[in-house]
Amino acid sequence: MVRSRHRLRILQTDIARTKPTFALREQVINDIVPGRLFLKAFRIDKANNRLHDVVIYDFGDGTRLLDLVRSKGGTSRRLLLVGHNPSLEHLAKRLIGSGDRELRSRLNAKFPTGALAILRFDSRDWAGIAEGGGRLEVFVRPR
Repeated sequence: MVRSRHRLRILQTDIARTKPTFALREQVINDIVPGRLFLKAFRIDKANNRLHDVVIYDFGDGTRLLDLVRSKGGTSRRLLLVGHNPSLEHLAKRLIGSGDRELRSRLNAKFPTGALAILRFDSRDWAGIAEGGGRLEVFVRPR
């Protein structure tokens, strides 16, 4: 017990002395999770470190985007999500459970930059959407 307290005290002292920080710069794409998650803040309020006009580049499996939709969508009837691949493509594939077979096949084959997918959900709010619960109604690829 004494040894653990001693190690904790040393760790606390080291942290206090080095003051580790997470530094973000305005107008720059900051590498948050190397190679996976990037963030750009157009303005950072120096008084309270609040970020304004934030863009998140997520190269993951769509989980962060789904969490964002569920937590921020509220009861809006429509929600527009603009994102980057592969995260947006993965999210669309995870959410689609029904819809025109040809459209679904085209989306699964290729979801290029600039593609548009419209999904419909039978849910009262965005927090209630489930994987496989979306119906693909429109899928358009750019020419």
